[in-house]
Amino acid sequence: MIRKGFRRTESSEGRRCRRQRWGWKGNTCMSMRLEGSVRGFHDTQKATGSFMEKPLGRSRLAFGLALSCLTSELAAGRSPRAMLRTTVMLLGCAGLACSSTPPAPPPPKPRWLGFQEASTTHSAGGGQARGLHAADVSGDGIPDLVLIAAAEEQVSILEGTGGGAFGAPHSLAAGTTPMDVALTDIDRDGHQDLLIVGHFANALTVRLGRGDGAFQEAVSYSLGNHSQRVQVADLDADGNLDVMTKNAGSAGFFNVTLLAGRGDGTFGEARPHSVTGLPRDLLIADVNQDGVPDVLVLNTNSFTVDVLLGQRGGPLRAVASHLLGGTGDDEPFRFATLDVNGDARVDLVISHGLGASGYLSVHQGDGRGGFTATSRIPVDEPGELVAADFNQDGKPDLALTSFSGGVFLLLGKGDGTFEAPERVASGAPPTSLLAADLNADGFPDLAWTTQDTVEVLLGVTTPVQP
Repeated sequence: MIRKGFRRTESSEGRRCRRQRWGWKGNTCMSMRLEGSVRGFHDTQKATGSFMEKPLGRSRLAFGLALSCLTSELAAGRSPRAMLRTTVMLLGCAGLACSSTPPAPPPPKPRWLGFQEASTTHSAGGGQARGLHAADVSGDGIPDLVLIAAAEEQVSILEGTGGGAFGAPHSLAAGTTPMDVALTDIDRDGHQDLLIVGHFANALTVRLGRGDGAFQEAVSYSLGNHSQRVQVADLDADGNLDVMTKNAGSAGFFNVTLLAGRGDGTFGEARPHSVTGLPRDLLIADVNQDGVPDVLVLNTNSFTVDVLLGQRGGPLRAVASHLLGGTGDDEPFRFATLDVNGDARVDLVISHGLGASGYLSVHQGDGRGGFTATSRIPVDEPGELVAADFNQDGKPDLALTSFSGGVFLLLGKGDGTFEAPERVASGAPPTSLLAADLNADGFPDLAWTTQDTVEVLLGVTTPVQP
């Protein structure tokens, strides 16, 4: 036993261990860490001791402790039996230290190398394909692709088989003139549900999911005239998901419509909200950073973005109409929300125009619902637009389609600007665009619809080390 001269810790576990195992008496038990580096052994009662600044191996440290302790025992006149016990204990610790294996370093993370050279083509299950989404509707943990086949008035589902591959489409009725679809769990049973807007039906069709790829019978809710886009979020912070649609209207009457969710898969009566122009696109994001989602409406003929703020326990509140500028061929078509400059505020990127005069406009948010135009990026005939961090560098990127065909990638620099557009795919003009991780490698992939196909373009990464 070490009587004096070394720092020690006391513990009941140590005392019990020593009494049971060694038959020692006393009130202290020493605990040691046999790794890292040591500055020396300090005698707390005398100004003596050996000090070192360099790191020691575990075995050298343990044997050094044993030798030092034996020297102390001898100097204190301890009996041979006591010294033997000390030696056995410390050599046992040395053996544990020598036999322990340090943890292996984590394998390097995969690195993004770009996209495959060509996309994989799948049947869309019908004509006029649009509204592409990814969600696990079959409950197997693999993302499936869901889209509208408007010509057949049906929803097509391509079940994922893993690794970014998909099976043949199967279909179910979508109601009259379907234009867009959303997937979410509106009744909180853990299964994905379908919400479909019908253009001439002026209705929302709801089909609750069963979790195995099948859905319940359709239930419809009346909407505004010519509904075309649908988004889902809890817009009043009551814990229930609400539905927002944009409507083309008639005779110059333009609006968006809110259906408040009840949390059980049903909705209340539709409530229209006027906007300042013909709504072209609809997004939901928390633009004023209050924790409640807000509604953004892109209006094509007035060149505006209307902001309707969500309120806890209250209705939507219109607060601003952001003027984009431009005339004629500069009409806005699609927009995306992202943080272009790393200030944790919602910014906008908007696609404009037809022909060679097309461009993307960047609008930085002020965190209160306002936006300021900061730059333009020339792009020929920009169409559908999505934002995602494709290379996982912490800076959001853009992917967009062209009305003349093909898909382009713009890597973000993180300062509000982007690299020049790079074509990553050619082919027929896309009708919708999706960014999602389809092969479970941690990097977003791309997929899009044409008139009658679904194209999947997977990202390429370095192999994961075993």
